[in-house]
Amino acid sequence: MKVCACHSAFSRVNRLLSFVFGEGGHTVSVGRLIGCMAVAGLTLLVVGVAFHFAVPVLAPGIPLQFLNIAQFRPWGGWTSTYMLLHPLGYGVVFALIYAVLWQFEFGGWLGGLRYGFGVFLVGALPVWLLAYASFQLSPEVMVSFVLQAACQYSAAGAAVGAVAGHPA
Repeated sequence: MKVCACHSAFSRVNRLLSFVFGEGGHTVSVGRLIGCMAVAGLTLLVVGVAFHFAVPVLAPGIPLQFLNIAQFRPWGGWTSTYMLLHPLGYGVVFALIYAVLWQFEFGGWLGGLRYGFGVFLVGALPVWLLAYASFQLSPEVMVSFVLQAACQYSAAGAAVGAVAGHPA
């Protein structure tokens, strides 16, 4: 039976990534890994967009602070493009690290939720606390940033965990 070159190349990549991302049969397949990357990026983006629209309704004083160009970059130009693309790019990194840790009891949506909240605790929260200590921003702005990060990473973790499933 002759196998097409695409299938053969895909099989080689799958074996390589399976070797890198798992031991003893506990692996995340390439297809599932790509799905995890997509769902992580999209979840981070959707939660970010939800906060973008919810914050002005729930805390109308915060958007007025963003108009202060001494503290915040204007939204036009590259800033808005970066804010749109960042979650998609970070979703790739988020899913790759999850795939490495997957074999250590991070399977399923609940394990993914733990992973996402852990990323928030060791990654985002310390950065936001340093930012609050360093910059003259209102507590309301910082709380909104911290809540958004906690929701984004926790939701993305749960979504990635649901897509990845459980280790075999």
